[in-house]
Amino acid sequence: MKKVLTVLVALSMLTMMGLAYADTIHIGDQIRLNYDPNGYSYGHGGAFYLNDINTLDNFYTFCVENQEYFNPGNLYYIGGISDTTLNTNYKLTPAAAYIYSAYRQGLYTSYPGTGIDQNGAIQEAIWYAMGEINTFSLEGALAIYNNALGKWNDIGNVRVLNLYSSYSAETGFSGPVQDQLALVPESSTFLLIGAGFAGVWLLRRRFKS
Repeated sequence: MKKVLTVLVALSMLTMMGLAYADTIHIGDQIRLNYDPNGYSYGHGGAFYLNDINTLDNFYTFCVENQEYFNPGNLYYIGGISDTTLNTNYKLTPAAAYIYSAYRQGLYTSYPGTGIDQNGAIQEAIWYAMGEINTFSLEGALAIYNNALGKWNDIGNVRVLNLYSSYSAETGFSGPVQDQLALVPESSTFLLIGAGFAGVWLLRRRFKS
């Protein structure tokens, strides 16, 4: 029994470390989207720098739809954290999710292009994986897309942030404007953390007795 509890505690601690890869975001939060501070945004695509006004979290993100636009610096609301885009109603694909997750882990440093060209290639690969475009114009985009094929069978902990321009208590969220990508904690993470805390509590009780 003691060995089982020790394993649960260890798993809990490892899982907590994995939470560093999840963004602190909630439905209802206000956010600002800006171009990459280093000037590495591609056309009307990413990478963009997202600042959550409520949680003070900051991270880089990419567009999911090709024909959505926003005004840099404006305040927007997170009206949904889902697997579906607002306007085209497309489901996030495993390939697009993998590309974003790999980007956040820094796995694309060896691909052709740097700075604006590399971010543009990642953005094109995401759009292509979503069916938003049917051709590539930047070096490295095809390689990034091909590398993502077959890597994931689901979308992991990647989700679509459905952004709206306004909110009121009477009408809710309105003015859909953007779909951006983010990382969220997986449901299994919370189960492991709960099991770990329960293990800690039981171990303490055994030690006291």
